[in-house]
Formats: sequence, structure tokens, C-alpha cells
Amino acid sequence: MPTPTPTAELERLIAETGLRLPARAPRQLALWLGALLAQPRNLTGVAEPAAVVAKHIIEPLRGFEAVLSADIALPHGAMIDVGSGNGAPGLPIALAYPQRPVTLLDSRAGAAEFLRTLPDLLGAPQLSVREGRAEQSADLRERFAVALTRAAAPPHAALELTIPLLDLGGVLIAWARPPADRAKLADLAAAAEQLGAALMPLDAGVELIAAVKTAPTPARYPRPWPQIRRQPL
Repeated sequence: MPTPTPTAELERLIAETGLRLPARAPRQLALWLGALLAQPRNLTGVAEPAAVVAKHIIEPLRGFEAVLSADIALPHGAMIDVGSGNGAPGLPIALAYPQRPVTLLDSRAGAAEFLRTLPDLLGAPQLSVREGRAEQSADLRERFAVALTRAAAPPHAALELTIPLLDLGGVLIAWARPPADRAKLADLAAAAEQLGAALMPLDAGVELIAAVKTAPTPARYPRPWPQIRRQPL
């Protein structure tokens, strides 16, 4: 039996999950993973190709599908991935839903340099890259239908960095474990409310936090990062 090509292997791993992708997506994803694994700087915490696929492709796509299948109205429009790093979760979602423009935002020069190579490499004009901090990007305020973030900040900070970027009705999807303690969950919900958003319930076992923008975010948010870090909402 011939050795599967990276694209064929990727198609097999994705097919096992039941996820469906556009015809071009597996090849694009394989090109991205090849470029990622060839990077001299470590932009992924895993190196085994199957583990990279699970962490950086299947996990983001399953999370996005979990929100789509929940009772949450996900608006059409542009998306932003805050703290994109190596491109996940925003890039695989952009390739799975190529009709949506997606901005990959990261403050680190090395990560942004890598991300800027991807739109041309993958033939993905829906992707754009921005180097900068979310709390310092006033021109991006209230421009997006969906904000994504994973491992960019703890939950309270992630809310403050992302919710101001959402238009009314926009949805935040944060790859973070919701607090199991009711008091801590209520505290997180109160923080979302201060920012003009409401936490949304997801199925048990889904390790995501989702919120819907219900009112304009007060102009005082987001605060400077040192204050966000030292004094969470």
C-alpha cells in the first residue's frame, strides 16, 4: 500500500470525525501544517503530525460546530481571531467557511511574520493578518460578527479583549473551560454583562465559553493590558 500523502492523511483524520470541509480545504490545511512544522521558531506546542491535526484543526472545527449546533444565532459577517499565534483556531475555520473574511490578530512580530505568508501560500484571499494588541486596536472596535480566541488570555481577560471588537449581535467563542463552580461562573457572567454581552449556555462537556453582544461596550473598555491582568473584571 502506498504511503498516504499529507493531504490524503489529513482527509482521513478529518473524515473520521464526521466533519465536512470544502474540496480545497484539506490541501490548504496540509500546506499550512507543513509550513508550521517547518518553522524554526516553535509556534505549536505539539510536533507529532497527528497531534497537530487534532489540536490545531479538529479541535477548532469541532468547537465552531458545537456553537453552530447550539441555540445561538451566529451572524454572518467578518471574524477575528485574537492572539492567533500559529493561525488556529481562526485559519482552519476560515478555510472551512471561505465566504467569511477572517482577520488573524497577533501582537508578536514572529507570529505575525509567519501568518502574513499564509494568504498567498494557501490561496486564501479571505484571510488578512494584523500585527498588534487587541486592546490597542481602536479601529477594529465593533467591526466583527464573530470573535475567536484560544489561549490568548484567562477567561475574564479574554472577554475584555474580544467583546469590544464585536458588533451588536456578534458572538464570542473562546476555547476555555467554563468555570465549574457556580459562583465563579456567575462572576464571569457579570464581567460579560459589564462589557455589553451575555454568556450563552453550551452542551455539557463542551470546553468553550460563548457570549453574545447585546449592548454597546462602554468606551472605558478594554483597559490597558497591565490593568486587565492585575484587576480582572
